[in-house]
Amino acid sequence: MEKNLLDVLKSRIDTKVGTITALDFAVKAFKSANSESKAPFSLDGNRLIIITNFANISCELINPADDVKDSSNAQAIFKTITASTEKMYETLPSDALVINNSKTLLLKNAQVVPFACPQQTLNYEVLAIFTDQIVGVTIGNFKRNSN
Repeated sequence: MEKNLLDVLKSRIDTKVGTITALDFAVKAFKSANSESKAPFSLDGNRLIIITNFANISCELINPADDVKDSSNAQAIFKTITASTEKMYETLPSDALVINNSKTLLLKNAQVVPFACPQQTLNYEVLAIFTDQIVGVTIGNFKRNSN
């Protein structure tokens, strides 16, 4: 059976995606921990923080398996774009040249704090970020003075 480019791209392993997804799962699992749960601690008030060369991004991951009807309009648009891109890859030959070997993560409720001007925080309902731009990831929160 001949593979198309989408088959080749889906067989790639992007370890950044795996690590970030695991941390996002941990935040969600421990977010509502209470005295009745078996969780050893709570991560209430914490979010996934992605560190890039240009900014820190506090966010939640959009799970591709989420039902579109439970999504915002922006999430539905991004999912449609992702599906369209995959459809395009299906029609390309397997020997097509891949020039971008990183994956894309879809983030929701993203708060971007640029290093160049941290006072100018940007908020996005949905943000697509390429994993080749990620240099680190952690769990925490942005607590800053309002001044």
